[in-house]
Amino acid sequence: MSAITCNNIANPSGITDETISFPKTWCLTQLIKGVLSTCYFGTLSYTP
Repeated sequence: MSAITCNNIANPSGITDETISFPKTWCLTQLIKGVLSTCYFGTLSYTP
């Protein structure tokens, strides 16, 4: 099964932290260990 990209402007994750930036392809729906999963990708701009 190939990954499905979702490049929607609305962020369904609800993350509003301004210190997290998201790449152009910020979420993928993938089959992981037999479970269809939505994976979110972002970068934290500081060290917690």
